Amino acid sequence: MNASHKPAGRVVMNSLELRGALTSRLSHDLTNQLAVIAGHLLLMELSPEDADCRRNSMLKMREASEAGAALIAQINHFQKPFEPHATERSSEYLVAMIRETPLLAGWKLRHDWLSPAPLAIQGRWVIGAIEYLADMINPARGSMVLTSNHDKPEGGWSLEVQWTSTKSWLAANETRKPKQFDKALVLELLEMAGCSARFTFSEPALNTLIVHMPQL
Repeated sequence: MNASHKPAGRVVMNSLELRGALTSRLSHDLTNQLAVIAGHLLLMELSPEDADCRRNSMLKMREASEAGAALIAQINHFQKPFEPHATERSSEYLVAMIRETPLLAGWKLRHDWLSPAPLAIQGRWVIGAIEYLADMINPARGSMVLTSNHDKPEGGWSLEVQWTSTKSWLAANETRKPKQFDKALVLELLEMAGCSARFTFSEPALNTLIVHMPQL
């Protein structure tokens, strides 16, 4: 693989499309934190002599401000722009990128035959989403299986990502739209990359994220 294709550290995104996709979720989450602060300021104004009320409100406002700061810190992950060759999109390229991504070094990777034929995806975005997931569940490690669906009606390729944990990565009612920002970000990045994703949890501890990548 050409050295100019190699990612330097985290494969992050900094495009107008990504910023637009994240704006509504970030705005919603920050608005919630500001509402907490505003509500407790009002309580303090209504009960100026109540020391217990003031202490509790100050604690809640501090927690809300820290939560808001954490949301902003997540956005800082996306300050570095794409390097050249951001639209590389074959199964061969995906495997090479997975093997060269530091955060995925401890993951097992299996695949069948590979093809230089382009997929209808943004390859860097797919790897970026999986890397973000790996960072989120760190130090857990898992496995990935890349397979061709040439003999199936859906066609394209599938990347099956599996890891174990004491509980499901997503709640049963959140598999389509997670409430937590960083989990929703993984699914939104995959969708923006041109993929569809399906999450399942099998007792007692197996998480599976299946990413379908259509053929171009």
